Formats: sequence, C-alpha cells, structure tokens
Amino acid sequence: MNQIIGEVLSVLSDELRANGIIVETRLEGRLPKLEVDHVQIQQTLINLVHNAIEAMAGVTDRAKTLVLASSRQGEELVIQVRDAGFGVKDPTLIFEPFVTSKESAWDGLSIARTIVEAHGGRVWATPNEDAGMTFAFTVPLAVGARRESRRRTGFTATSGSIGRAFARPSRQPREQCPSNGFSK
Repeated sequence: MNQIIGEVLSVLSDELRANGIIVETRLEGRLPKLEVDHVQIQQTLINLVHNAIEAMAGVTDRAKTLVLASSRQGEELVIQVRDAGFGVKDPTLIFEPFVTSKESAWDGLSIARTIVEAHGGRVWATPNEDAGMTFAFTVPLAVGARRESRRRTGFTATSGSIGRAFARPSRQPREQCPSNGFSK
C-alpha cells in the first residue's frame, strides 16, 4: 500500500508543486501485502488527493499541507488523506453520487467510495480541529473478508487505466461503449 501512495504522489507531483502544496507522509513500515486491485486503489488515492488540492485552492492564511498516512488497526489497513483546506460543515453526504460543493460536477468521492466498498472496506470524512478535512478508508487485511464482501454486495472490482476505474455489478456482462471506449 505504501508503494501505491508513493506512486500517486509521483504521478501528481507537478500538480502538487504548481499549487504550492507541502506533502508529508506518515507511513507505517512492514505492512502486509494485500489482495487489492492496484489500479483501483491508486484511483481512489488520486481522487482523494485531487479533492484535497481543490479544497486548498483558495487558502492564503496558512500552509497548504497534505498529509498521507497508513497504519494497521486490528484486521484493517487504514489510509488517511488530510488537507488544510476549508472543509465542509456536514461531511455525511459528500460520498453520494452527484453531491459536490465545487462548481464542476466531478464525482471523484463517490467513485472512491464505490471502489473501497467493492474491496470490503469503509470510507469516511471528518473535519479537522484546526482546518480542512481528513478523508480515510480501510482495506481488510483478511483475504476472505474481501471475497465475502464481494458476494454480499454483488460488486466486483474492474480495472482499467487510472482515469477509468469503477465498480460494476458482477452479474451483468461488460460492454464496450463505441464512442469513448469506456465499459458500461
């Protein structure tokens, strides 16, 4: 998982630098290997980091700090993305489709939730005491928990390029859209 975090920071390094964001990592060493879709977890982190970049866009009175952390808590791996942006007063709806506080109708947080839940994990957001938000998600360490979650939800993870990761119902055939090449 720490490798995926490093890859995401590398992919987004120019954007982070252009926005004046200071990145800190607090990564727990010796994490066990996980049975996850590498591209989808990468997409989840990209979505959360993009959200943090956007949240800090208008910040001028404090440092624009982004903290990515990984830790093992019981039978779960917890990943946190903490920003110093403006935050939201009520974070309960921000993972719902088509809910946004931004001008664009980008659905990155909803996609992140779908991917995490397809892996048997949870996702949530909490306001920071000082400024901004912390977005967190879990991935179960037990391989069997992920398989059981897939059976229970009916979703299976589908990988694609970084910009095309999503979850789909596992019982429906996968079709290719002729106009844009995305699966539907």
